Amino acid sequence: MVQKKGLIVANDSLIDRATFERDGDVHIVWIPATEMAKEIAGTDRSTNMVMFGAFLGANPIVQVESAEAILRQFATGSKKALLERNIAALHAGLDRAQAAVAAT
Repeated sequence: MVQKKGLIVANDSLIDRATFERDGDVHIVWIPATEMAKEIAGTDRSTNMVMFGAFLGANPIVQVESAEAILRQFATGSKKALLERNIAALHAGLDRAQAAVAAT
């Protein structure tokens, strides 16, 4: 459930836009997040980072530099191997959403 005038960041790699009906009461940013993650990070495991970046691009409640710092702080063990690819995925989602918002 999303409040009126709320934001939905939708992964159109998984959701068919034609079947997603809304009456215009919310803002929807469509991002092909799974494809972007595979292209940028080489794995769909970075889809969440693309989506997080897209959310920040549409609703900048946290500075991207702060998000990066937190990722760097908590990237340990096997997570450290994906760190730079996750940051690239974050920025790709951010850029894509900012472009989508600017176009509306």
